[in-house]
Amino acid sequence: MLVQEKIIETVMSHGKEGKDYVITLKSLSHKEIKHSQNRIDKLIQIQLPKVSMKDVSDDISIGLLKNIRTEKNNNEIKLIISLRRPMRYELQWSNEHTLRIVLRNIMRISSILPKDQRILDFHNKILNIDLHNDLLFQLFSRNISLSKEYPNTECDLPKLTRGGVKALFFSVWVPDYFMKDPKKVHLKSPLFRRFKQYKGEPYQMALDLINRLVDEVKKTPEIEMAYSTEDILRQFKQGKKSALMGLEGAHPLEGDVSRLKTLYDKGVRYIGITWSNSNSFSDAAGYDENGGLTSLGKEFILEIMKLGIMIDVSHISDKGFYDIFKITGKKYPIIATHSTSRTLKDHKRNLTDDMIRRIHESDGVIGVVYHSGFLTNKTRASIEDVLNHIDYLVEKSSIDHVSLGSDFDGFIKTPVGLENLSKLPNLTIGLYNRGYSLEDIEKILGSNVLRVFRKVENLRQK
Repeated sequence: MLVQEKIIETVMSHGKEGKDYVITLKSLSHKEIKHSQNRIDKLIQIQLPKVSMKDVSDDISIGLLKNIRTEKNNNEIKLIISLRRPMRYELQWSNEHTLRIVLRNIMRISSILPKDQRILDFHNKILNIDLHNDLLFQLFSRNISLSKEYPNTECDLPKLTRGGVKALFFSVWVPDYFMKDPKKVHLKSPLFRRFKQYKGEPYQMALDLINRLVDEVKKTPEIEMAYSTEDILRQFKQGKKSALMGLEGAHPLEGDVSRLKTLYDKGVRYIGITWSNSNSFSDAAGYDENGGLTSLGKEFILEIMKLGIMIDVSHISDKGFYDIFKITGKKYPIIATHSTSRTLKDHKRNLTDDMIRRIHESDGVIGVVYHSGFLTNKTRASIEDVLNHIDYLVEKSSIDHVSLGSDFDGFIKTPVGLENLSKLPNLTIGLYNRGYSLEDIEKILGSNVLRVFRKVENLRQK
């Protein structure tokens, strides 16, 4: 004999309670409730099996809340809460059969309000890593100090200290006009006039940039050079900050693959295959001079993998991107140190949904960039735009494959609310207020990068 499943009659009510909005469901079994937040569609979805309810479709328009509605599918009801942006919510059982869905601070349109001191304390305790900044070129070209604060730098030591940043990848960037190609010479550039001895000597300039960083760090007791994940963790436990290096564009190697080993030995731990100019290894984003990776570029990728260096695809052409994956497949993590979603902002430097998926499948990581031109069509972005891109990348990949790569001091137009590295706690507050758990926030702020870095180290050892 078939036993018919018991269908429970459920009653819903909802309304504002102080700063929150509360939806109450009576006559439920908490063991069967499933819930999730879709950050792209800005929906909270609560699945209620084996219940019956009156149909609901209430346009509310209170603060962040737009609409509450139900959808029926056989003996299951889905409660759908439509929002203006993702937000923090909690499920509370006031007794065994009464569920309260609490939408926190429903009137707060800004993600970075309210500021919870508990979350700020958490931010300052965890390992925060910035995957890409250009302070080194500022130190070199303006002859300024790492340890001093300047009004027109974005990530000097005092700012990164106030921002709670524990590790920083300094970009070793040589402008393309120091190459031998006469088409790349910007004769009116004050930097070219000052450093004209490097004309035709880009590799020497890269070495001198590295030496400058090492010298600056030696003079600054709060920070040490780091060359491995073990170094980062040891320095973190000691209360020290970590300085690491990545090469932004392989053009300083001038097509000489053997120079890669020297850069590795000096501490470079990721390589951006191109900058904004194509080179002997590959085309840059928006260009098709070589048809993607060159034959030398394919040799270059294999040597990078052999040495255990992370591969950065942030500036490479679309064809070059896919050529790399033909070599690495899913066995070698790929990173994009300072890029974001091309769907949200159509720019050649950003990643398509399929590129995001490929990086996810490689167990790599995407460092969300802060440049307004890569975030929005508006004149200037805000921190909300940065959070929107994080939400999108998390939905299209996973919480394990998103990180931060500011590009601070790289001549960018910074977002309002995230003007320099001292404002990074705003981002943590914003993530928390959009519903991310503390564990998720720690992944985005640092542990995802650490995981990928360690995996590449292990591949080198094998």
